[in-house]
Amino acid sequence: MPDLLQTRSEVAEQAKHYRQALADAREVIRLISARRTPASRTAEATLEARYAERERELRIRELERENRLKDLALKAAQAEAARRDEAQRRQELSGRMSWLVAAAMLVVALLLYLLLSNQRRHAAALREQALRDPLTGVDNRRAFLEQASALVAHRPSVGGLAHVLMLIDFDHFKRINDGAGHPQGDRVLVEVSAFLRDTVGAQGQVSRIGGEEFAVLCPTLGADAGMRLAESLRAGVAALPLPAEAGAGHITVSIGVALFDAARHRDLDGWMRAADAALYSAKSFGRDRVVASTLVG
Repeated sequence: MPDLLQTRSEVAEQAKHYRQALADAREVIRLISARRTPASRTAEATLEARYAERERELRIRELERENRLKDLALKAAQAEAARRDEAQRRQELSGRMSWLVAAAMLVVALLLYLLLSNQRRHAAALREQALRDPLTGVDNRRAFLEQASALVAHRPSVGGLAHVLMLIDFDHFKRINDGAGHPQGDRVLVEVSAFLRDTVGAQGQVSRIGGEEFAVLCPTLGADAGMRLAESLRAGVAALPLPAEAGAGHITVSIGVALFDAARHRDLDGWMRAADAALYSAKSFGRDRVVASTLVG
């Protein structure tokens, strides 16, 4: 029996089945120990030494295997940690890039806003220049035509107060230009236009539509108030003290007044012709006076 177990142990050892070989060897030792002869004790010692060595080798291999597994686990953990660190780094980088992109977009938006605001201000300034008389600072002919066209497009309702148009022309203004020179004539224009603008105030708009010709547009002012305002303008201009350099103590104006309401006129041309005819009558009747269109009721 021990011989058979010995053989099986050796076969298991050759097949690298060390546990089985060790178990069979221990059984052989047990059986031999039961006989307890000197030869058996020698054989027992030999087998114990032999298989103790095999057991140590087996344990070493198991430890090596465990170490390899632990090493693989450690490397896997390190790789996972590295992957997480890389992912976190990329996330942080992506976050910083997002902030940078957002900041850049904000800067671009701010620059665009400033650019557009500047362009709007520039466009508004250009439009202001295009609609202002550079000498007197009041509206020019273009602005007058825009305002008058807008009023014509919104005809007052039946029974409502009419729009009032006044055409104002300086009397004998050429004498100042010829006698004192154009700079003094310009000075008179500036002072008179300032008076007209201040007197009209919120009731309407004053425009310079020609050399010494002005227009006053008063929306829904009505005939009575319009005539009173026109007379105030005429009398006020006549009372203005002129600079001594102008070569004249005072200057007068002639004013033609025309209304635009639900019944009078169809367009701006007809309205202006009526006011111009009234102005011509004021000039013909001796100047320094207000004349209303024959259509004024």
